[in-house]
Amino acid sequence: MDVKEWLIRWAADNIHEGYTDSEASMEKAAADCLNAAEAEGVPPSQVIEAADGDLAAYLRDFKIDNAEGD
Repeated sequence: MDVKEWLIRWAADNIHEGYTDSEASMEKAAADCLNAAEAEGVPPSQVIEAADGDLAAYLRDFKIDNAEGD
């Protein structure tokens, strides 16, 4: 699995659980994502790169684009 696939899987599995669209919540989601990446042996710098340099914005967009009920 490449890093982009890992990021999409992590976001799909985690982003709707307790995170809001707020900047603070998305910064926390980004930190949680990077911690999970590191724990699974995925280099955090590659996760940020896969998110086009702004992980919090990527996760916010993912959450909005994949909101339940759409």
